[in-house]
Amino acid sequence: MQGNLNQQIVNVGWKQDRERHESLLLNANGDNPGRTKTRYRLLFLAHHFPPLRAISCVRTWNVAKYLSRIGWEVSVLTPDPTLWQCVDEPKNIEKLLVQEKIRRIPTRHEWQCLMPEIFRYNNNGINWLIGGISRRVQRQFGIDRAIGWKKAVEKACVKFGKGSFDIILATGEPFITFFLAERLAKKIQCPYVLDYRDPWTDNPYISRPIFQYAVQREARLLKGASAVTVVSPAWATSIRNKCKSHSKVHVLTNGYDPEELGPVQPFVFDHKAIVYTGNFYLPKRGLAPVMAALRVLSRTYKDATPPWLFHYYGVQEQYVRSEAARFGVEDYVWCHGNVPRKEVLSAVRGASVALVISSVSEQVDLDEQGMIPGKLYEAIGLQTPVLLIASANSDSRRILERIGTGGMFMAKETYAIAECLERMLLVENTQLFPPDEFSWNHISHSLDRILGSALKVGVNKNCFSPSV
Repeated sequence: MQGNLNQQIVNVGWKQDRERHESLLLNANGDNPGRTKTRYRLLFLAHHFPPLRAISCVRTWNVAKYLSRIGWEVSVLTPDPTLWQCVDEPKNIEKLLVQEKIRRIPTRHEWQCLMPEIFRYNNNGINWLIGGISRRVQRQFGIDRAIGWKKAVEKACVKFGKGSFDIILATGEPFITFFLAERLAKKIQCPYVLDYRDPWTDNPYISRPIFQYAVQREARLLKGASAVTVVSPAWATSIRNKCKSHSKVHVLTNGYDPEELGPVQPFVFDHKAIVYTGNFYLPKRGLAPVMAALRVLSRTYKDATPPWLFHYYGVQEQYVRSEAARFGVEDYVWCHGNVPRKEVLSAVRGASVALVISSVSEQVDLDEQGMIPGKLYEAIGLQTPVLLIASANSDSRRILERIGTGGMFMAKETYAIAECLERMLLVENTQLFPPDEFSWNHISHSLDRILGSALKVGVNKNCFSPSV
């Protein structure tokens, strides 16, 4: 019945009154726990949320936005935006929260020195020493970097009690959100759902040892969750192996928001532009294969290609410049630094090639296989040709295969990458049509069904097991 119901909801369309969604839910679920006349109340624990300038906020914002449009009453528990170091259009976000009927519950945050890259933290004088020691202790004992959010959340939720919300959704990392979801679910007596944006205890980008208590905590939280969402098929397999359950784990990919990307105007480059945005994660996601290909392109195909430059938008300028110098292509590289999101999107739309690096390894394990950079979906939504560097078994390849355009290579295929770049630079940009399956207005209906199923099942009795 629930599956048929949600199919009806999909057919209603975005321009219809959201009351239609509510009536469908109420008519289908006579045993709807605690809801008879009003919308389902969702408490969304999102440590990263706009106006914070971070790729993670693309997912958290679109989850809140489109669930609210479908008919959920969304309350987002998140640090106060005045605490963030880099923000994008905070005044506009305030307007959008009102427009989309999203309630934000702002909190304070202690121990900001553990996350100095995102918080307004005074790192001078004695604070520099205290912060350095604190981060060393945090790494040595495997403490969650967002541990300072725990007391702030408990204080903000002190008035919540039984029935305050119907369900809790927590997204990580940081994975303190999962722990907080469990505690709040016990207090409110409602189910909780875990959303993995990244792996936790088996993150391939974390080289330090994983403490056994963290593994045990993850297992307990997975056991108590009524549902779990992950961003890729490989991660779904990994999580299913951990929680010994197939039915509660669901793939909920990242995506693009057509309403955000549709109005983006392309930046007009006076040359052919190859654009990379965001971070590198060394040594698994590095720039060397690209620089090697650019060296071939600058020498072998110098007379065959129009003028071109490689543009980098992000905070790792020093690394990019050093790699360019190492391969002798510094004259072809232009670094723009950490710029507003609108500027980044404009550059990608105006580019001849959007470069995406998933992994520089040939074969990877499940957790690295499931790494699908969010910038891949943005390039798809902006209708820009993609050149993907990934392992042979990467889930990123499956995404690009569905699009049917662009190029996919392993890092060692230097000359093949250079040849593909030459072809992409020679061809005028053609009109691409991104598939709707990767748009957030489509993805959110899948999440709606997952949350609806979790509500139908009710509170997982394992949620009330003793904490460790």
